[in-house]
Order: sequence, then structure tokens, then C-alpha cells
Amino acid sequence: MLVADPYQKRGVGTEFLKNMIAVARAEGVTTIWAEIRQENKEMLHVSERLGFRQTTCTDGTVRVHLEL
Repeated sequence: MLVADPYQKRGVGTEFLKNMIAVARAEGVTTIWAEIRQENKEMLHVSERLGFRQTTCTDGTVRVHLEL
């Protein structure tokens, strides 16, 4: 997911991620994972707030996952 610069820090990414989680649950998905660039502290914080757990950190990315 990429949020264009003019729309960052307005909650767009957070709302998109919340909706994605809701759809995934409704469709029976059991796990969501993502790789987030280490320097993207905002998205790392958002993912943590929404319950994602960090699992690994490689090549400048942090892998996060959420068990549904």
C-alpha cells in the first residue's frame, strides 16, 4: 500500500488498513503479513496500534503479521 505524499498524516493509510483487516476477516483470511521499510516509523506505529507484531528485520524492511 502506498499513500501519496499529499494524503499522508491524514489517517488515509490507517483507514485503508482497518478496512483491509475487516474484509480479510469476512473472507476467512487467518493471517495478514506485510513488509514495511524501517524508516517508515509512522506505518510501523500504525501497524502496532492495529495489533500487528513485528517478526523479522532484513534488508531495510520490518516484517509484521496479524493473526485474525
